[in-house]
Amino acid sequence: MIPALRRRLAALFGGLTSLVLLVMLAVTCYLNCTQYRSSQEVLYQNRFQTLLQQLQRGGEISDSYLSQVAGDETLLCYVEVNGIALHFSALRSDELNEGGLLAALRSETARQQAVQEDASLVSFALSAEGADYEVTVCTMADYQVYFAQDLTSRSDHIRELVGLYLLLGAAGVSAMLLVSWLLSRIATRPTERAVEEQRAFIAAASHELRSPLAVVRASLYAAGQQSDQPAVQNQLALADQEAERMSRLVGDLLTLTGSGVGRWACKSAPVELETVCVRLYDLFAPQAEQKGHPFRLELPEEVLPVLQSDEQRLVQLLSALLSNAMDHTPAETEVALRARVEGGCAVLSVIDHGPGIPDGEKAAVFRRFYRSERSRTDKGHFGLGLSIAQELARQLGGQLTLEDTPGGGAAFSVRLRLPHGRWG
Repeated sequence: MIPALRRRLAALFGGLTSLVLLVMLAVTCYLNCTQYRSSQEVLYQNRFQTLLQQLQRGGEISDSYLSQVAGDETLLCYVEVNGIALHFSALRSDELNEGGLLAALRSETARQQAVQEDASLVSFALSAEGADYEVTVCTMADYQVYFAQDLTSRSDHIRELVGLYLLLGAAGVSAMLLVSWLLSRIATRPTERAVEEQRAFIAAASHELRSPLAVVRASLYAAGQQSDQPAVQNQLALADQEAERMSRLVGDLLTLTGSGVGRWACKSAPVELETVCVRLYDLFAPQAEQKGHPFRLELPEEVLPVLQSDEQRLVQLLSALLSNAMDHTPAETEVALRARVEGGCAVLSVIDHGPGIPDGEKAAVFRRFYRSERSRTDKGHFGLGLSIAQELARQLGGQLTLEDTPGGGAAFSVRLRLPHGRWG
């Protein structure tokens, strides 16, 4: 119970904090990428305006000046006077022509000038020679200025930013989950201590009650043997029944507290399923006859595989299911113990044809001390048998399930995985 609570708390705390962290990182990443694009756009426009102002003032346009305006190799400056290249430092005309970039610039510029109202200044995006460009072309007097920004480095920088934030997100989520796990352990420690103390108290009290109950039952039996009065014997028999009922309750409590504090020892050893099923059939056949239940053992024609499990615990588990079926179904209804192999698992089922269990109670029947409405008057049962069976199934590494029996009734099945290579 406590480990499951700890996992849920860690998942809740870690999930919420990780979600908040990821949202903050996503917003920060978006703002940083947007700010970077804006700054690059502003830088691009400033450089372009600087070049235009220099041309309008009639200032000197030299190779060094164009290199200064370009700033880096990603910005291309190209100036023509009456169709003749004036100065070009960042990108030579032969390099433009060799790659076909200049031809693509001129062609797209002509097309954009034909469709835009202001043909003196056009801006467009261009993909050429495996790269994307942001292009601005200005035509004034005899000058035509081509300004192109290679967007490859900008895209690479944005990808690096996104990758960095993804790495930060992964590291942050890992840290949050670790911190949440540690905090959940600290938060559940008082509860775990209280539960352990409660279990220890129940276990100690149950253990101490066993001896006096045994003495009480022995004394009641001796007193019944010595008395010849029917009324006295009847009272002694009733007292013995209540003492037996209390003994069963004490035994069930000891079993459950033992499972909770990890005292169950499950030893893995080869278990012959056919032998276990035959042993259980021989053990419960007299009880079934006494209670008026036809009892049937169903085994497949093939030899059942050898299972690596704890035979004593497996017998205890199936005994709890068989006792439950025989105690909670009317007389003359059939009870069957079935064994089969399905999907790499050994499936052991206890099937009855009684009134069945409503869908709304299927999950509740495994809770401790739960009894359905129709069985609350039955003082011989405490609602612990199925919870014990479920604990045993977990200890054995299996799964206990409940399904409806065709025609009415309930089928409890425990699935235990077979070792590789032992079947099929």
